[in-house]
Amino acid sequence: MFGITLDQNILKPEVVIKDKYDLVIIGAGPGGMNAAIYAARNGLSTLIVSKDIGGQLLNTNIIDNYLGFYNISGEALSNHFYEHLNNFKIDKLINHEVLSLKKENSFFKIKLSNEKIINSKSVILSTGGNPRKLNVPGELELTGKGVSYCVICDGAFYKGRDVIVVGGGNSALEAALDLSKYVNKVHIIQNLNKFTGDKLLIDQVINTKNITYDLNSTISKIIGDEALKKVEVISNDKIKDINIDGLFIEIGITPNSKLVKDLVDLNEFNEVVVDNNQQTSLKGLYAIGDVTNNKYKQVITAISGGAIAALEINKNIK
Repeated sequence: MFGITLDQNILKPEVVIKDKYDLVIIGAGPGGMNAAIYAARNGLSTLIVSKDIGGQLLNTNIIDNYLGFYNISGEALSNHFYEHLNNFKIDKLINHEVLSLKKENSFFKIKLSNEKIINSKSVILSTGGNPRKLNVPGELELTGKGVSYCVICDGAFYKGRDVIVVGGGNSALEAALDLSKYVNKVHIIQNLNKFTGDKLLIDQVINTKNITYDLNSTISKIIGDEALKKVEVISNDKIKDINIDGLFIEIGITPNSKLVKDLVDLNEFNEVVVDNNQQTSLKGLYAIGDVTNNKYKQVITAISGGAIAALEINKNIK
Protein backbone atom coordinates (compact mmCIF):
# COMPACT_ATOMS: atom_id res chain seq x y z
CA MET A 1 0.00 0.00 0.00
CA PHE A 2 2.80 2.39 0.90
CA GLY A 3 5.54 1.11 -1.39
CA ILE A 4 6.87 -1.63 0.90
CA THR A 5 7.19 -4.94 -0.90
CA LEU A 6 7.50 -8.50 0.23
CA ASP A 7 10.88 -10.22 0.00
CA GLN A 8 10.77 -11.49 -3.56
CA ASN A 9 12.95 -14.48 -2.71
CA ILE A 10 10.05 -16.18 -0.98
CA LEU A 11 7.48 -15.62 -3.72
CA LYS A 12 6.71 -18.74 -5.74
CA PRO A 13 5.31 -18.97 -9.27
CA GLU A 14 1.53 -18.86 -9.33
CA VAL A 15 -0.25 -22.06 -10.31
CA VAL A 16 -2.99 -22.58 -12.85
CA ILE A 17 -6.17 -21.29 -11.26
CA LYS A 18 -9.19 -23.58 -11.16
CA ASP A 19 -12.72 -22.52 -12.00
CA LYS A 20 -14.19 -23.85 -8.75
CA TYR A 21 -13.01 -23.87 -5.13
CA ASP A 22 -14.25 -24.79 -1.69
CA LEU A 23 -12.92 -21.49 -0.38
CA VAL A 24 -11.68 -18.22 -1.83
CA ILE A 25 -9.93 -15.83 0.55
CA ILE A 26 -9.86 -12.18 -0.47
CA GLY A 27 -6.80 -10.53 1.07
CA ALA A 28 -3.50 -11.92 2.35
CA GLY A 29 -2.94 -10.24 5.67
CA PRO A 30 -2.19 -12.37 8.75
CA GLY A 31 -5.80 -13.50 9.09
CA GLY A 32 -6.16 -14.45 5.45
CA MET A 33 -2.93 -16.42 5.42
CA ASN A 34 -3.84 -18.31 8.59
CA ALA A 35 -7.30 -19.09 7.25
CA ALA A 36 -5.70 -20.55 4.13
CA ILE A 37 -3.42 -22.79 6.18
CA TYR A 38 -6.30 -24.11 8.30
CA ALA A 39 -8.43 -24.70 5.21
CA ALA A 40 -5.65 -26.51 3.35
CA ARG A 41 -4.87 -28.72 6.36
CA ASN A 42 -8.50 -29.85 6.27
CA GLY A 43 -8.34 -30.68 2.58
CA LEU A 44 -10.34 -27.74 1.25
CA SER A 45 -9.42 -26.50 -2.20
CA THR A 46 -8.34 -22.94 -1.44
CA LEU A 47 -7.44 -19.82 -3.41
CA ILE A 48 -6.04 -16.55 -2.06
CA VAL A 49 -6.56 -13.41 -4.13
CA SER A 50 -4.73 -10.29 -2.93
CA LYS A 51 -3.08 -7.06 -4.03
CA ASP A 52 -0.18 -7.71 -1.64
CA ILE A 53 1.12 -9.96 1.09
CA GLY A 54 1.01 -8.76 4.68
CA GLY A 55 -1.68 -6.08 4.74
CA GLN A 56 -1.30 -3.66 7.65
CA LEU A 57 1.76 -5.57 8.86
CA LEU A 58 3.74 -3.81 6.15
CA ASN A 59 3.01 -0.47 7.84
CA THR A 60 4.25 -1.58 11.27
CA ASN A 61 7.83 -0.99 12.30
CA ILE A 62 8.28 -3.14 15.39
CA ILE A 63 5.96 -5.80 16.87
CA ASP A 64 6.73 -6.97 20.40
CA ASN A 65 3.44 -8.60 21.41
CA TYR A 66 3.19 -11.50 18.96
CA LEU A 67 4.08 -14.70 20.80
CA GLY A 68 7.39 -16.23 19.73
CA PHE A 69 8.60 -13.23 17.69
CA TYR A 70 9.63 -10.50 20.12
CA ASN A 71 10.75 -7.18 18.60
CA ILE A 72 10.28 -8.17 14.97
CA SER A 73 9.38 -5.85 12.10
CA GLY A 74 5.98 -6.21 10.49
CA GLU A 75 7.55 -6.98 7.14
CA ALA A 76 9.75 -9.74 8.62
CA LEU A 77 6.79 -11.30 10.44
CA SER A 78 4.78 -11.22 7.23
CA ASN A 79 7.63 -13.03 5.45
CA HIS A 80 7.58 -15.76 8.12
CA PHE A 81 3.83 -16.18 7.64
CA TYR A 82 4.17 -16.43 3.87
CA GLU A 83 7.00 -18.95 4.09
CA HIS A 84 4.75 -21.06 6.32
CA LEU A 85 1.89 -20.69 3.83
CA ASN A 86 4.03 -22.04 1.01
CA ASN A 87 4.31 -25.42 2.74
CA PHE A 88 0.69 -26.14 1.90
CA LYS A 89 -1.26 -26.77 -1.27
CA ILE A 90 -2.84 -23.34 -1.64
CA ASP A 91 -3.43 -21.57 -4.93
CA LYS A 92 -2.44 -17.89 -4.94
CA LEU A 93 -3.14 -14.89 -7.13
CA ILE A 94 -0.99 -12.04 -5.83
CA ASN A 95 -1.09 -8.56 -7.39
CA HIS A 96 -4.71 -9.19 -8.36
CA GLU A 97 -7.98 -7.74 -7.14
CA VAL A 98 -11.55 -8.91 -6.84
CA LEU A 99 -13.77 -6.62 -8.91
CA SER A 100 -17.14 -8.03 -7.92
CA LEU A 101 -18.68 -10.65 -5.70
CA LYS A 102 -22.17 -12.12 -5.83
CA LYS A 103 -23.94 -15.29 -4.80
CA GLU A 104 -25.97 -17.39 -7.22
CA ASN A 105 -27.74 -20.41 -5.78
CA SER A 106 -25.16 -22.16 -3.60
CA PHE A 107 -22.01 -20.69 -5.20
CA PHE A 108 -20.26 -17.36 -5.04
CA LYS A 109 -19.18 -15.87 -8.36
CA ILE A 110 -15.99 -13.88 -8.01
CA LYS A 111 -14.83 -11.67 -10.86
CA LEU A 112 -11.09 -10.99 -10.83
CA SER A 113 -9.09 -8.09 -12.23
CA ASN A 114 -7.81 -10.42 -14.98
CA GLU A 115 -11.49 -10.85 -16.03
CA LYS A 116 -11.53 -14.48 -14.91
CA ILE A 117 -14.59 -15.62 -12.95
CA ILE A 118 -14.10 -18.06 -10.08
CA ASN A 119 -16.83 -20.12 -8.42
CA SER A 120 -16.54 -20.92 -4.75
CA LYS A 121 -18.67 -22.61 -2.11
CA SER A 122 -17.49 -20.09 0.49
CA VAL A 123 -15.60 -16.82 0.81
CA ILE A 124 -13.55 -15.18 3.54
CA LEU A 125 -13.22 -11.40 3.31
CA SER A 126 -9.84 -10.31 4.71
CA THR A 127 -9.47 -6.92 3.04
CA GLY A 128 -8.39 -4.90 6.08
CA GLY A 129 -8.65 -1.13 5.93
CA ASN A 130 -7.02 2.14 4.94
CA PRO A 131 -5.78 4.89 7.27
CA ARG A 132 -8.56 7.12 8.53
CA LYS A 133 -8.36 10.78 7.51
CA LEU A 134 -8.83 13.92 9.62
CA ASN A 135 -10.90 15.48 6.82
CA VAL A 136 -9.69 19.01 7.54
CA PRO A 137 -8.62 21.76 5.11
CA GLY A 138 -5.17 21.22 3.66
CA GLU A 139 -4.96 17.50 4.43
CA LEU A 140 -5.54 16.22 0.92
CA GLU A 141 -3.38 18.88 -0.72
CA LEU A 142 -0.40 18.26 1.57
CA THR A 143 -0.52 14.48 1.71
CA GLY A 144 2.94 13.35 0.63
CA LYS A 145 4.24 16.88 1.21
CA GLY A 146 4.60 16.63 4.96
CA VAL A 147 1.38 14.80 5.81
CA SER A 148 1.76 11.04 6.18
CA TYR A 149 -0.13 8.02 7.49
CA CYS A 150 2.86 5.70 7.75
CA VAL A 151 5.82 6.27 10.06
CA ILE A 152 7.71 3.23 8.80
CA CYS A 153 7.42 4.57 5.25
CA ASP A 154 8.18 8.26 5.78
CA GLY A 155 9.58 8.75 9.28
CA ALA A 156 13.24 8.64 8.24
CA PHE A 157 12.77 11.78 6.13
CA TYR A 158 12.33 13.82 9.33
CA LYS A 159 15.57 13.05 11.13
CA GLY A 160 16.47 15.96 13.41
CA ARG A 161 13.21 17.78 12.70
CA ASP A 162 9.96 18.47 14.57
CA VAL A 163 6.87 16.36 13.93
CA ILE A 164 3.34 15.88 15.22
CA VAL A 165 1.52 12.59 15.71
CA VAL A 166 -2.28 12.69 15.83
CA GLY A 167 -4.03 10.07 17.94
CA GLY A 168 -3.89 8.46 21.34
CA GLY A 169 -4.24 4.73 20.75
CA ASN A 170 -1.56 2.09 20.38
CA SER A 171 -0.71 2.96 16.78
CA ALA A 172 -0.20 6.64 17.60
CA LEU A 173 1.88 5.95 20.71
CA GLU A 174 4.02 3.42 18.85
CA ALA A 175 4.51 5.93 16.04
CA ALA A 176 5.59 8.63 18.51
CA LEU A 177 8.07 6.30 20.21
CA ASP A 178 9.53 5.18 16.87
CA LEU A 179 9.94 8.77 15.72
CA SER A 180 11.47 9.93 19.02
CA LYS A 181 14.58 7.87 18.27
CA TYR A 182 15.69 10.12 15.41
CA VAL A 183 13.58 13.30 15.20
CA ASN A 184 14.22 16.40 17.28
CA LYS A 185 10.79 16.56 18.89
CA VAL A 186 7.50 14.68 18.74
CA HIS A 187 4.30 16.39 19.79
CA ILE A 188 1.13 14.30 20.17
CA ILE A 189 -2.33 15.75 19.53
CA GLN A 190 -5.12 13.70 21.14
CA ASN A 191 -8.78 14.70 21.02
CA LEU A 192 -9.69 12.91 24.29
CA ASN A 193 -8.64 13.78 27.83
CA LYS A 194 -6.42 10.69 28.06
CA PHE A 195 -4.48 8.23 25.94
CA THR A 196 -6.32 5.02 25.06
CA GLY A 197 -3.34 2.76 24.31
CA ASP A 198 -1.69 0.12 26.47
CA LYS A 199 -0.30 1.28 29.82
CA LEU A 200 3.19 0.10 28.84
CA LEU A 201 3.19 2.41 25.82
CA ILE A 202 1.67 5.32 27.74
CA ASP A 203 4.39 5.06 30.39
CA GLN A 204 7.08 4.97 27.72
CA VAL A 205 5.66 8.06 26.02
CA ILE A 206 5.41 10.01 29.27
CA ASN A 207 9.00 9.14 30.16
CA THR A 208 10.50 9.98 26.76
CA LYS A 209 12.12 13.41 26.99
CA ASN A 210 11.52 14.60 23.44
CA ILE A 211 7.82 13.66 23.37
CA THR A 212 5.24 16.25 24.46
CA TYR A 213 1.48 16.18 24.09
CA ASP A 214 -1.77 18.13 24.11
CA LEU A 215 -4.92 16.35 25.28
CA ASN A 216 -8.47 17.56 24.52
CA SER A 217 -7.03 18.97 21.30
CA THR A 218 -7.81 18.70 17.61
CA ILE A 219 -6.23 19.87 14.38
CA SER A 220 -8.60 22.17 12.51
CA LYS A 221 -6.41 23.16 9.56
CA ILE A 222 -3.19 22.01 7.87
CA ILE A 223 -1.26 24.88 6.33
CA GLY A 224 1.40 25.02 3.63
CA ASP A 225 2.06 25.71 -0.04
CA GLU A 226 4.41 23.23 -1.68
CA ALA A 227 5.18 21.68 1.71
CA LEU A 228 3.69 21.53 5.19
CA LYS A 229 4.51 24.57 7.33
CA LYS A 230 2.20 24.52 10.33
CA VAL A 231 -1.07 23.25 11.75
CA GLU A 232 -3.91 25.07 13.44
CA VAL A 233 -4.85 23.39 16.72
CA ILE A 234 -7.90 23.88 18.90
CA SER A 235 -6.86 23.11 22.46
CA ASN A 236 -9.24 23.63 25.38
CA ASP A 237 -11.30 26.02 23.24
CA LYS A 238 -8.25 28.09 22.31
CA ILE A 239 -6.77 28.26 18.81
CA LYS A 240 -3.02 28.17 18.28
CA ASP A 241 -0.63 27.56 15.39
CA ILE A 242 2.23 25.07 15.67
CA ASN A 243 5.10 25.24 13.18
CA ILE A 244 5.94 21.72 12.12
CA ASP A 245 7.93 19.77 9.53
CA GLY A 246 5.95 16.53 9.47
CA LEU A 247 2.47 15.38 10.45
CA PHE A 248 1.68 11.71 11.05
CA ILE A 249 -2.01 10.83 11.33
CA GLU A 250 -2.62 7.68 13.39
CA ILE A 251 -6.33 7.66 14.22
CA GLY A 252 -7.31 4.18 13.11
CA ILE A 253 -8.49 2.75 9.83
CA THR A 254 -11.48 2.84 7.51
CA PRO A 255 -12.58 -0.73 6.66
CA ASN A 256 -12.32 -1.89 3.06
CA SER A 257 -15.89 -3.17 2.93
CA LYS A 258 -17.04 -1.62 -0.33
CA LEU A 259 -16.94 -4.97 -2.13
CA VAL A 260 -19.69 -6.39 0.09
CA LYS A 261 -21.66 -3.28 1.04
CA ASP A 262 -24.74 -4.53 -0.84
CA LEU A 263 -24.39 -8.14 0.31
CA VAL A 264 -24.00 -8.10 4.10
CA ASP A 265 -24.89 -6.07 7.16
CA LEU A 266 -22.51 -3.21 8.01
CA ASN A 267 -22.45 -1.13 11.18
CA GLU A 268 -22.33 2.67 11.42
CA PHE A 269 -18.57 2.59 10.79
CA ASN A 270 -19.00 0.50 7.61
CA GLU A 271 -17.44 -2.47 9.37
CA VAL A 272 -18.76 -5.90 8.38
CA VAL A 273 -20.90 -7.33 11.17
CA VAL A 274 -19.88 -10.89 12.09
CA ASP A 275 -20.90 -13.41 14.73
CA ASN A 276 -18.66 -15.50 16.98
CA ASN A 277 -17.82 -17.78 14.03
CA GLN A 278 -16.87 -14.80 11.80
CA GLN A 279 -20.02 -15.47 9.73
CA THR A 280 -21.64 -12.46 8.06
CA SER A 281 -25.35 -12.02 7.43
CA LEU A 282 -24.94 -13.87 4.11
CA LYS A 283 -24.53 -17.63 4.49
CA GLY A 284 -21.14 -18.83 3.30
CA LEU A 285 -19.52 -15.40 3.42
CA TYR A 286 -17.18 -14.82 6.36
CA ALA A 287 -15.09 -11.79 7.32
CA ILE A 288 -12.01 -11.43 9.52
CA GLY A 289 -9.59 -8.81 10.79
CA ASP A 290 -9.77 -5.04 10.44
CA VAL A 291 -12.68 -5.05 8.00
CA THR A 292 -15.01 -6.44 10.69
CA ASN A 293 -16.71 -5.09 13.79
CA ASN A 294 -14.45 -7.19 16.02
CA LYS A 295 -13.51 -4.93 18.93
CA TYR A 296 -9.75 -5.49 19.01
CA LYS A 297 -7.75 -4.82 15.85
CA GLN A 298 -4.61 -6.83 16.49
CA VAL A 299 -2.47 -9.28 14.51
CA ILE A 300 -3.32 -12.08 16.91
CA THR A 301 -7.08 -11.49 16.76
CA ALA A 302 -7.05 -11.41 12.94
CA ILE A 303 -5.14 -14.69 12.92
CA SER A 304 -7.56 -16.21 15.40
CA GLY A 305 -10.49 -15.07 13.28
CA GLY A 306 -8.95 -16.71 10.22
CA ALA A 307 -8.66 -20.04 12.03
CA ILE A 308 -12.23 -19.85 13.34
CA ALA A 309 -13.69 -18.99 9.94
CA ALA A 310 -11.78 -21.77 8.15
CA LEU A 311 -12.74 -24.37 10.73
CA GLU A 312 -16.41 -23.34 10.53
CA ILE A 313 -16.34 -23.49 6.73
CA ASN A 314 -14.76 -26.94 6.85
CA LYS A 315 -17.47 -28.16 9.24
CA ASN A 316 -20.26 -26.79 7.04
CA ILE A 317 -18.84 -28.16 3.78
CA LYS A 318 -18.14 -31.63 5.15
